[in-house]
Amino acid sequence: MLLASERKGILMKALLIIGCGLVGFGVVSLAYFASPIRILLEASVGQQKLDLLIPTMSGAAILIGAAILFAIRPKSTTDKK
Repeated sequence: MLLASERKGILMKALLIIGCGLVGFGVVSLAYFASPIRILLEASVGQQKLDLLIPTMSGAAILIGAAILFAIRPKSTTDKK
């Protein structure tokens, strides 16, 4: 049986992995969406369709991942006076 501190440590590691994964996924998908080759290919073909789902979901993934990482950061134990 796991102690409370061991469970907390496992949860923190899992949240760290999830937060880093979300931030990484968001950055990679935004980089794909804004890649110059993709933009040139779409411009040469003449596609005028603007799909905002990818950048919206990418931005949401980055924000949620950053919020998770901010929430699990170690708290400072020093008193500032």
